[in-house]
Amino acid sequence: MASSVAHSDAGAGSQDELYQRNLASYEQQFEAAVSSGVSLKTVSAVFPLHAELAIKQADQDRILKKHAVPVWMWAAASALARTAASPQLAGSSSAAADDSETEGGQDNSAEEEGPKPTTAEEFRERGKKRLAQCKYDGAMADFTAGAEQGCAECQVEVGEMLREGRGREADTEEAMDWYRKAAAVGNAKGQRSVGLMYDRGLGVEQSTEQALHWYRLAADQGDSEAMRLIGLLFDLGRGVAKNHEEAGAWYERAADKGNAEAHRGIGVLYEKGLGRQKDCTKALEFYMKAGELGNGGGYCCAGLLHYTGSGVEKSYEEAMRLFVKASELNNARACYFIGIMYNDGDAVERDLAKVAEYYERAAELGLSAAMRELGLLYDNGVGVAQDHVKAHSWYMKAAVNGEVPALRMIGVLYSNGTGVAQDCAAACRYYERAALYGDVLAHRYLAKMFLEGSGVEQNTAKAVALCEKAAAKGDVESVRILGSIFDLGRGVEKDYAKACQYYLAAAKAGSGEAMGDLAVLYCNGEGVEQDYDKAMEWFLKAAAAGDSPTSYRHVGNMYYSGLGREVDYVKARQYFEMAVAAGDEKAARNIGVLYHQGQGVEQDLSKAAALYKLAGDKGDAEGYRLLAILTEDGDGVEKSLEGAMQYTKKAAAMGSVVAQRNVGLLYDNGTGVERDHAEAVKWFKVAAMAGDCLAQRLMGLHYDNGQGVERDYDQAMQWYQLAAAQNDARAMRLIGLLYNNGEGVAQNRQEAARWYLRAIEQGHVECLKDLGILHYDGDGIGENKPAARECFLRGANAGHALCQYLAGMMLEKGEGGPADAKEATLWYTKAAAQGNEDAQRALAAFA
Repeated sequence: MASSVAHSDAGAGSQDELYQRNLASYEQQFEAAVSSGVSLKTVSAVFPLHAELAIKQADQDRILKKHAVPVWMWAAASALARTAASPQLAGSSSAAADDSETEGGQDNSAEEEGPKPTTAEEFRERGKKRLAQCKYDGAMADFTAGAEQGCAECQVEVGEMLREGRGREADTEEAMDWYRKAAAVGNAKGQRSVGLMYDRGLGVEQSTEQALHWYRLAADQGDSEAMRLIGLLFDLGRGVAKNHEEAGAWYERAADKGNAEAHRGIGVLYEKGLGRQKDCTKALEFYMKAGELGNGGGYCCAGLLHYTGSGVEKSYEEAMRLFVKASELNNARACYFIGIMYNDGDAVERDLAKVAEYYERAAELGLSAAMRELGLLYDNGVGVAQDHVKAHSWYMKAAVNGEVPALRMIGVLYSNGTGVAQDCAAACRYYERAALYGDVLAHRYLAKMFLEGSGVEQNTAKAVALCEKAAAKGDVESVRILGSIFDLGRGVEKDYAKACQYYLAAAKAGSGEAMGDLAVLYCNGEGVEQDYDKAMEWFLKAAAAGDSPTSYRHVGNMYYSGLGREVDYVKARQYFEMAVAAGDEKAARNIGVLYHQGQGVEQDLSKAAALYKLAGDKGDAEGYRLLAILTEDGDGVEKSLEGAMQYTKKAAAMGSVVAQRNVGLLYDNGTGVERDHAEAVKWFKVAAMAGDCLAQRLMGLHYDNGQGVERDYDQAMQWYQLAAAQNDARAMRLIGLLYNNGEGVAQNRQEAARWYLRAIEQGHVECLKDLGILHYDGDGIGENKPAARECFLRGANAGHALCQYLAGMMLEKGEGGPADAKEATLWYTKAAAQGNEDAQRALAAFA
């Protein structure tokens, strides 16, 4: 960072002018530092100038606010400066000129003012100062110069910077060479560093034996950190037999020399009862001592004892106090727990913005769990403005740092196309990676992709296998999904008994949704013997579980329909209202029906309309469809044919097949819109393709009559047959008429008779007349007057006027059986009363 600081020289002007010039320079350099993004590193780089130029607090606050620098980050920069023991710059011209490097270490001055370092000690001191100011290139140059003069401390510093990749590209092998040089002359830190490289296998083949050798050499010289590292090896059993007593002995040696982290290590041993009797009070003492020595982890562990009440008094207030102290020492876990406490409202008022602030601080300090949780906050817009791009960025950082669930979360973003371009194949790859590392939910998410054929080829067998793996690891929802696969026959043959087994297992494990699914099976008698009492029991359990609000609606429907109990509209309404209160606002439509029909309540069409609209507005297509009916008739609302069409279209757009067919009917009849048979056919086809048999028959009729489409008897026949396959009697009659008239098919009266019979079996009275005429005329099937007479009498008894007249005619003439003038007169009279003119003339002739 180029330093263009003005210093107090003769004739430089007033102190105020000097301050303003320095402030302007400071602001410029602050902006340059954070131009690539506000982070702890960038803010730390500019911090020393704040002290050097004595920037006033008000000006500093303004600059921090301008660049959206969190207060914690500024405090952290201050703490880092203190930790590095950076010498306070007094504003001397030589000091300012000496530090004329950019953050990246590029020297922008022709030559530095003041005396040049010559001795190793001078190079070391200047290197330390530059390191504290994050001027890594300059620090590396100074330490290297000192190291080449044989300064062991400088050799260790060069090794450290090479290991961490500061001032030079990381090179662990060269770092090891420098550490060895320092160790060779007996430098304890050099010996410990050689041990650390062997311990971690950096720049050399991993060897715990060599690590212990070098750690012991350093420890013999009183190096407390080497002692602690020996203790850590025995504590974790890394390369040596786990021995907590030995670990504790080494931690104590290190602690006696003031090693803060060793104090924390002893605290852990006491807290967990490892190698010594469990004693949380002593653990707390050691944690607090570690904190007092500047170890944030110590304060954090102490805070956790109070947070959980483990062996000490549970106190959220004390936990928060200790977490804050730890956070001031830049402890990432403490920042994370402060965020959790703000989220839960423990000892503080719930504040989601604070949650985000502390999660971000913990994430900036490198805590991977905080990176993942911060991503979730951005994903859902909790405590921060929703930003899926930032969510993706934090998830990626978390994943890189080993957070397996973050891989799954990235997969969700790709699946939904939020923050990234939608890519279901990429989503599957992330789910697969997360599943490979043991993420249970990733197994389930990947199973759903295979089940739906989304991003991968549809494969129910793989979906089942993945769900079974997740279920074996305790994922209850995967058990329920297995039930739904066999319940709905998704890629497998339906097996209600198997579905029932899975639902029951999930229900017993607490899945409210599975309880509701199981109740439906009992209600329908699928896979189990029909049992309305058990259905009611499971519906109520599902509702009580809280994750199946529709269960209250199901209970209401059972009372409404009288399933296994007396019809009780009052109880039905109570449960429908409970469903709405539980979040199932679609149940408002059920309440609307009660007010519409006056069932259990006084009829109130206005209330019914309002409830239908509420349900529709919450996504219930049937609510809009019923509201359209009221609007068309002007019942409870102002009559509006146009409004009826609008509501019907809304219901249709939400997937209601009946509404889609009704839109077609409105266009067909010109109700609320200009009549348009072609548009009607479009809507009928949508509903027909969804399996609506009435829409299929209407499609056939329009092709049959050439309305809205070119007449096409073949198409008519195909649509009629689809409807007939669903036992639509009218479609069967229409097929019979096509065969009878030879339209689109060769005329075949026997086939016509067969279709008429099928329609009659479904209760279609008109076909009794059609079949009777065929038998009477005998055209193509042979004359059969008794059969004709029987058909007409059956139709007559069903109230069909023409059948009544034809029955009377055959009785009068004695066709197909004995004549009976009295009965003939009876049927003529009934037909005449319905306006049949032939019957009226026959009666006149009798008179």
